[in-house]
Amino acid sequence: RERKPTTFTDVVACARTLVASGLVRADSLALEGRSAGGLLVGATLNRAPELFACALASVPFLDAAGTLQDGALPLTANEWEEFGNPNEVGGHAAVLGFSPVHNVVPRARYPACLLLPALNDARTGFWEAHKFAIAIRSNGAGVEGGAAAEKEEKEDAAG
Repeated sequence: RERKPTTFTDVVACARTLVASGLVRADSLALEGRSAGGLLVGATLNRAPELFACALASVPFLDAAGTLQDGALPLTANEWEEFGNPNEVGGHAAVLGFSPVHNVVPRARYPACLLLPALNDARTGFWEAHKFAIAIRSNGAGVEGGAAAEKEEKEDAAG
């Protein structure tokens, strides 16, 4: 869990390498992830929003610092090993350091984001996508360079 942020910096490094090598232009590079992959999308965007043209996050885990505090949620206590336990002093600081809703960059222009929360997922609350969208929309950059759109999925995302 101490090395969890490496996951996000590795994605940024890969994206920069793809752009630098000429294999792709930053204005055509996209990120996509589902559930914990949504955490990857959000945390990566916070580290380098300028690198991507758009992002799609389905049933995204975007409020890591908030959700991981509730050990009664399915799988949460098991995830403390990977992410850290925000109920402990050191764990809280670690999780807060990469939790997407808590690290939106002020005045940074984010790419267009499509966030697809599910209403009936027991592990990732629909409000996580809403909180991230609000954080992006209200970071002071305006919405010209991209905005977060949300669409709620009716089906159970766990299935």
